[in-house]
Amino acid sequence: MDYKISQFNIVVPVDNSDELILFNSKECSFVVLDKETQNFLADINKINEYDDEVVENLIDLGFIVNIDSDEIEDLVESTQHARLANESLSITIATTLDCNMACPYCFEHKNKKYLTETTADKIIAFILNKLSTNQFKKLLITWTGGEPLLNKDIIKYITEPITKHCIENKIDYHASIITNGLLLTEENAKFLQEMKIRDGQVTLDGFEETNNKRRIALNGYNSFKTILKNINVACTYFAIVIRINIDNNNKYEIKDLLSYLYNDLNYKSNKKISITLAPVSGCDSALTLDDYYKFYRDIYEDYMIDDKVEKFYPVPLSFACGALCKDSYVIGPEGEVYKCWEEIGQKDLTIGTVDNLCDNCERCQQYLKDFWPKECEECSYLPMCHGGCPIKRIDNNNKPICAPQTQAMDIYLKKYYKLWENETEECS
Repeated sequence: MDYKISQFNIVVPVDNSDELILFNSKECSFVVLDKETQNFLADINKINEYDDEVVENLIDLGFIVNIDSDEIEDLVESTQHARLANESLSITIATTLDCNMACPYCFEHKNKKYLTETTADKIIAFILNKLSTNQFKKLLITWTGGEPLLNKDIIKYITEPITKHCIENKIDYHASIITNGLLLTEENAKFLQEMKIRDGQVTLDGFEETNNKRRIALNGYNSFKTILKNINVACTYFAIVIRINIDNNNKYEIKDLLSYLYNDLNYKSNKKISITLAPVSGCDSALTLDDYYKFYRDIYEDYMIDDKVEKFYPVPLSFACGALCKDSYVIGPEGEVYKCWEEIGQKDLTIGTVDNLCDNCERCQQYLKDFWPKECEECSYLPMCHGGCPIKRIDNNNKPICAPQTQAMDIYLKKYYKLWENETEECS
């Protein structure tokens, strides 16, 4: 059989060595090639000189493929299958768009509407009707807002009948919450654990002074201290992701903030806490994409610490985001349904309501038919990125919104190599 090199291979030279790191972004496979085993990269015919076992390993790991295979078409097919035949039902529920913060960049279209029991009954019926098709093995629920804990009773009202159904029908139930953290007290953290919450996301905007100017607590609290105090308690009940928002006004303090979180607060060794970085968009202080990529690469060594190298290992990505999937919905506090949570509150962007859904409407089909820009098909990182957020691509003239980790993959792979090298030495 004739072979060719996979177009999704990424080659990174090892510093001060003739070894090469070979990574495949579709299979997320990693190998280290010595000088004798890397010559097939320059001349595929050299593969005929290799032992059959070596060739089989290279095939299994995706580094070489059949010469007649169309890797882009294969990726299109697997992506479309994952989006249209997903065994998971994903539901995001905004309990309210009201909030106890006044963040100047917030995308939410605030109003005082709260999800009522009457609307909740319709949401429960909507979810149970979907689950009754028996195609789903997993139900993913995300609670959001506004601030979802302002209406926490409705979380319990919906959770109890839904989890009961999942237990009775052997459906895996996974719930998470996106909260600003002000109400994430021990009492509420314990409540959320009882509501089967497995993880929560909380946002910081910088060190204390900057954070408190941008994440303004309406009750006058010091939001920075309150959030961190609550994180320290909540992480004993479920995992916490700290999202750090970044723009031109706070980028200079992010390294110090990471040092404070990892070292002073000892989050480095806390397996229940992880940190993610996110650019603020849609405001005057927003970084351009190129500036954010440059910033991300510059800060990567501080962000992706040695203690959590394995946690950052790339995993195969089936699609760019849940909005592109047939069985993924975002529900507002009045029962209106969207495909993307950045659209919550914009009634002209709905695809119906929980009791009158239109899966075939133009807006819905726009998401289901969306694929990466053509130029992405020349990129070795395509399976890890899929062109990025579709909403942001629209604002970017359908140009790719590259996943930031692709901009620093060589740094990561060298760090992972060090880990691999140390483990190899320990085993020898």
